Amino acid sequence: MFRKITNHAGPLLFGFVAALILASGVARFIRSGLFRPLDAIYCAVAFVFAALLLLVLDYTFHHARLVSILVAVFLLAWIFRSPAFAVGLGAAMGAVLFRQR
Repeated sequence: MFRKITNHAGPLLFGFVAALILASGVARFIRSGLFRPLDAIYCAVAFVFAALLLLVLDYTFHHARLVSILVAVFLLAWIFRSPAFAVGLGAAMGAVLFRQR
């Protein structure tokens, strides 16, 4: 009934989601009409925090799948709460994808 995802579709899907998250954060900054130098620092700090949370999500997914749902919900909540975190998470996901190639 469902087709198995091929090896090439996984990275493409991951990259698409990363670009979508990054674009949503950038769009919220553009819509607000204000991007200060302090916001760039927030994005850089959020990049490090998001990379750490991606590492925690990966670990919990492989060792405690039920707990990984909580980490994923935490990530989703911060994506909608902070445009700087959305930019940082999208950039961190893109860096993970780039590093895997």
